[in-house]
Formats: sequence, structure tokens, C-alpha cells
Amino acid sequence: FAPTPDIAVPGFETVLPNDPRLSPGAGALVRTQNDPLLSSGLNGIRTITVPWTHSATATVSLWTEDQGEWEYFPHSLNRTITIDGQVVLDQHYTPDEWIDRVYRRGLWKEAMIDGDPWSVYGRDRGGLVTATVPVVDGKIVVELASDQPPNNGYIAAMVIAPGASTAAVDAVEAWRRQRYGERWPVLDTAVDPALARGVTLRVLPAGTPRSQHPFWRAGLPVETRQRAARGSLVSVDFLALANVDDLSANVSVSAPDGIASQVRWGKWTYMRRGVGENALAITSDVLEGDLSFLRIASGIPRRLNVTFTVPTDAPAGPLPVTLTLDIAGTEVSATAVVNVLPLTLPPITEPIGYYLNAPPYEAWFRPTPDQADREMACDYAALRNFGMTGISPDLVTPTPAQLPRYLQQTRLARDAGFRPPFLDYTSVKRLDAAVGTAAMAADIAAAETQLAAAGLPAPLWAITDEPADDPAGIAALQRVHDALKAQAPGAKRAGQLNNPSNRKLLGLFDTVLVNFGYGVSAAGFAELQGRDITPWLYNMLDYRGAAGFLFWRVGARGYLQWHARAFTADPRDPTDGRESEYAILPLSASRCQPVATVDARLIETADGMGDLQWLRWLEAQAATDPAAKALRDDLFAAIPADWQAYAQKPPDLFALRKRIMDFAAAKVEK
Repeated sequence: FAPTPDIAVPGFETVLPNDPRLSPGAGALVRTQNDPLLSSGLNGIRTITVPWTHSATATVSLWTEDQGEWEYFPHSLNRTITIDGQVVLDQHYTPDEWIDRVYRRGLWKEAMIDGDPWSVYGRDRGGLVTATVPVVDGKIVVELASDQPPNNGYIAAMVIAPGASTAAVDAVEAWRRQRYGERWPVLDTAVDPALARGVTLRVLPAGTPRSQHPFWRAGLPVETRQRAARGSLVSVDFLALANVDDLSANVSVSAPDGIASQVRWGKWTYMRRGVGENALAITSDVLEGDLSFLRIASGIPRRLNVTFTVPTDAPAGPLPVTLTLDIAGTEVSATAVVNVLPLTLPPITEPIGYYLNAPPYEAWFRPTPDQADREMACDYAALRNFGMTGISPDLVTPTPAQLPRYLQQTRLARDAGFRPPFLDYTSVKRLDAAVGTAAMAADIAAAETQLAAAGLPAPLWAITDEPADDPAGIAALQRVHDALKAQAPGAKRAGQLNNPSNRKLLGLFDTVLVNFGYGVSAAGFAELQGRDITPWLYNMLDYRGAAGFLFWRVGARGYLQWHARAFTADPRDPTDGRESEYAILPLSASRCQPVATVDARLIETADGMGDLQWLRWLEAQAATDPAAKALRDDLFAAIPADWQAYAQKPPDLFALRKRIMDFAAAKVEK
């Protein structure tokens, strides 16, 4: 079922929207060319009538689920399919049931343990319904009833076979599986299961990459040592490998009084990460906080992560943290010894963090404001627990009717502890499209007034996002700038720029967020500040560097990374969007579970922020200590002053931080 004849699948007849077998005439949906059977379909159909005289009974197979795109995922609560008078699907969900049974389906399936991508999530795509029915009056009549357009009356493909044979549909599914594997090869390989000898647990040395693919080394230690200042975040990875299965392994942490540790396990996940855009990797980067689903599979390593904050009153000296794992009755342990330095690092005063939206289903099944805020407060707490200071928060558009809610959401972000200004990524463009430029500016002015009256911080108002270099677009952007300047002169205008051609637009902004596409350099940022434009980073490839050494070296004043929650269509399928999934807060059973599920790249950002704190401590020492100044100058020279040079020869950030910590340790020991 396709909008045009040129969309064809081998072995299938292409059915167009105006085909007389369809009633009424259909609409069309075209998606990314990911699965040839699901990349297009027709909707708005009530009946499909196909003459059939080949047999008295027939097996009918229907692929009924739209693949989805961007944030959209088909979310019909009520679906009924009838074939020749027989009801073959009668599905009715409440919104909460739909979220649990459809949106979170297969949540606990894992790469390798539960099979290849097809087994883990691919076979769930398409909404296949198969039934054997008596043929009535020489024809097969399929009746579709469903709600939630545009997925109402949707169908992507149909197969009819005589009798009760499923050979045809099985062949189609086998072909889909083969094509999917060819389109999305998995480039990572599993660990050789022969390496599993007994039950083992190791601790990964500090400096091990946070993003991890399948690996095991027999020489990994059972104890490591590292340093940390008081009040610092410490995150330690452990790796277990066993030659037995355990579907309910038990884990515990032993630490001195005052240590509130959080334990997570790395869920093996297929991702478009580290292997380009046209292949899949296997990572353990989804760090799941719900330990009740922790399982050990023979021959497959299991990552475990322990994160805690060193108490501000911790005594100097060793602070041992031991992880113990019970696998099939055998206990194994490994220890990270943290040597606490008797000093406290300066806090980060700049906003560093993430863009964040509520889950897409809140747009389809709207919660009450209080319900939404309870869930969002949990998201904010998860980010703040890893030290994030900046946020582009989830906000309604500040129309007159929604302005009270806008203030409430701003208060929620402020009270979570994020540092203003917050980036309002969408309001200006949405208002401009909905009510026109003049009315948009009036609404922004009203929002500024009401925020000030409530004692709340005004945001940075994003007026463009990666603008194209076209005269009409630039003229429209100029009109937005002029209207805001006239009606809301105090409003701070921001733009996200990713191309050198955007330089001609700099006069329109108070703050610019730039990435490597635009150009990131100390000289460029100094030029911006000379023009009274505040430079921020956004969407950088090196999360740690952008939050730490590079941030410091180029003189950034803020940094936001895309994205804490940007699922494309099915949140478990990494291939159904035009770009990779971005979800620092991955899909979980509950956003408010006691230990939040996070992506390991959040720890990369936290590591960078720790680097920045050490640099700020060193700069303070350098004011009076020549040795500190010499080290500071060495580090300044060691970090390339522009992204291009930095990316060509990335510095060893762990080693650079170690130099500062070595200096600090020697200083406090004197």
C-alpha cells in the first residue's frame, strides 16, 4: 500500500490511494527507507475488499503499524480489525496501559542475550496480524477501525494465502529479517564465551572510556585507586563475567558511613553510536537503575556502575568502596579505593547541561500539570545528581492563556537548582508561526514582565536554530529581531549557529550557541565577547572536553548538549529516525524510580565538569603560587585553542586532570 507506483516491494502488488478495492479513498504516509515493507502505507481506510476464489478458507496477514517518524509514534488506544465478519483484533487500552504495553514493549530485552536486532525489537515493528478465516461470497473484506489519526485505518501491506498455511507470511518475515540485517549490520562482536572461567568480577581503572562496547581482559584488577576532592562526584565501573546464568543476581555495596551510593547495570543495547550512521554498535551505555531485572548470562560481560558523592566532611585518606555480586550462589567482590584530598573544589557557575523534553506521549495523552511536574522533577533530579547546572527546560508556549503554566515550569527548573539563564528553544518560533511577528513580540514582552514580577529568571529566547543562508529566511529573522527589540527590549535573544555563513547574523543575538560546524576557537570566542555577545557551546562531539578542558580553553560561558530525551518513533528502535536517538535519560519503567536510568555519556559530561572544577581550583592557586601558575600555563598550551586542531589530536583529558591532582596531593601533603 503506497502513495505512488514507484514505491514497490518485490513480490507485492502496489495498491494506490484511489484503488477501487479501498473505501474510502486513502491518505498516504511515507517514512524513512528503513524497512521496505513499512516505509510507506495508506491511512483513513475503513474497508479493503479483495476478490478471492482460490480456496474456501484463507490466511490473511496484515501489517498495520505505521513506522513513525521524528517524535511521532502511532498511539491508537482502540483498534478493531474484522475479516469476513470475524473479529481478529480487538484492542482497547487506557493511556497508561498503552504506554506500558506498547511504548515500553520489550523494555528488558537486550542485545546479545536476547538475540540480534530483529529478535530484540525488529520483529515487533509493523503490527503484524495474521488470521485464518472462511471466505464469504468469494471475497475477503477487511474492516479497519482505529482512533488517533493519522494512524486511523492504516495498513502497510497485506498477504493472502489459501487455507491455513502461514508459509507466505513466514517467507515475508524472513525476507524482512534478511533485508534488515543487510541494511543495518552490527559491527561489534560478542566476547568469546570461552573467556568466562568461573565467576569473576573486576573493577575498571579510572580513565576507562565511559562509552563501552563488549570487551573483557583477564588482567583487569580487583582493586583500583584514584583520587577525589571533598564534595566531588565519583563514578566507578565494574565488569563481571561468569560461565553460568543467573536471572536474579544480587548486588550490594559496602562503603564508609556517609556514602550514599547508587548502583546501575549496563543494559546491552543496539545503538547507532561510534560506528557511523549506517550500522549498529552494541553498547552497555544504558545504565539501568532498576536492579530487579539484573541478570547474568553465561559468557556475556555485565557492566555495573557505582556512583556517589564524596562527603564534604570526609576525612583525608582512603575511602574504600566494595561491590559484591552473588552469581548463582558464588560471591565475588572488587574494590575502588578513593583517596580523599582535604580540599573542596569551586562550584561551576556557568550553565552546563542538556536540552530536555517530556516524553512524546505526554503530548498525546496529557497529564495534569501536577502530574507532569512530578515526573519532570524526577528528570531534573537525575540530571542534578550528576552535577548538571544548565538546562533547556520543557516549557509550554507563553500565550496569554498558558503564561501561568510557563511561570510554573520555569519555577520548577529554578527550584531544581539549575543556573539561569535557561534556553527557551521553541517559544519564539511557535508564537511567530501561530500569531505573527508583532503578536509574538507582545507575548514575549508579557512573559518577561510576569517572570520579573514573580521573581523568576527570564530565559534566553532562541530566535533561530541553524538558519539556512537564504535571503527570505534572513529577512524573516531580522523582522523577529526588530519586533523583539521594539516591544521587549530587555529580552535576551539567542541563536544556534552551525555554519560559518551564519557570521553575518551575529548582530541579531545577545548569546550564540555554536558547534564545530560554525567553528569553536579561543580567538572566535574572544571576538564574540568583544562584540558583547556571550558564547556558548552546543551539540559537541566530545562531551567531556566540551564541559571541561575545551570549555576552559576557548572561554565558553555555557554549554548545552542535544538531548536528554529525543526518541524517534519507537524508543527501542535506533533505526526508525532520520538521525540517531539522543536520550541521556533513556526509556525506563519509571521516570521516578529510586535510582534513575541514565546514559553513560551523562557521566562523560560530569567528568568534564569535574575537570573544569579542578582547572578553576588551579587558577585560584596560580594567583599566589608560581608552581601552580606554571602548571596552569602548561595545561593551557596542551589544549588546542580550536576544535579542528583538538579533534585531529585529542588530548588525554584523564592524564591532564591527573597532573592537577598530583599537584594538589603534593601541595596538601606539605
